[in-house]
Order: sequence, then structure tokens, then C-alpha cells
Amino acid sequence: AAKRQVIVGPKESLRTRIIRLKNINWLGNSRPPSGSAIDLYVKYRSTQAPVPARLNLKGSNASISLQGDHFGISPGQACVFYDGAENARILGGGWISSAFASESNLELSQDCG
Repeated sequence: AAKRQVIVGPKESLRTRIIRLKNINWLGNSRPPSGSAIDLYVKYRSTQAPVPARLNLKGSNASISLQGDHFGISPGQACVFYDGAENARILGGGWISSAFASESNLELSQDCG
């Protein structure tokens, strides 16, 4: 917004499989230890069904590996963790800080920043 630019491109350029999160919050006493990798379900839009994912915890931050391609995930959105796909219990969540098409894009971003 600071640059006042609108970037137009193909839908493929919005493809996301990796989400980086910050300010992770857990409900109750369910917080796993830092360094844990957990299979769970996530929602990054309130109207979507939970989708399978793997959460990799790093302190109060985390990365999410999504199964399959997802589109239009943006920094600032909430990402909520669930223990299942239907009638699921909310485990916690965090704020999306960045989104990537692949692990190699995530690693490149870590090397540059």
C-alpha cells in the first residue's frame, strides 16, 4: 500500500503451500513444545472448511505446510488450528506473516532476510 501499486498476474502466482505464522496462541494447556511437528487442520478464511496441514513450531512462531495448492493467502490473515475436519475443537492459532509456493521459496526468504 505504501508504494500505491497494484500487481496483476496469473492465478498461479498466488499459489501457496507454506505459511509462516507469528504470535501463536494456544487454548488451554495444549501447547506443544517448541520444535514439535504436528499434523492438524487449519482455516485461513472463516468461511472455508478446515484443511489438512503440518505445523512446525519454533517458539512463538511456526510454519504450516499445506497439503495441495491454496490461493490468495496473505499476511495479516488469521490461521486457526483444529483437531479435525468436522465438529472439530479449536486448538489455537496465529497471524500469517508470509506465504510461499514451496519450501525452496521459504528457505530463500530466510537466507535473504
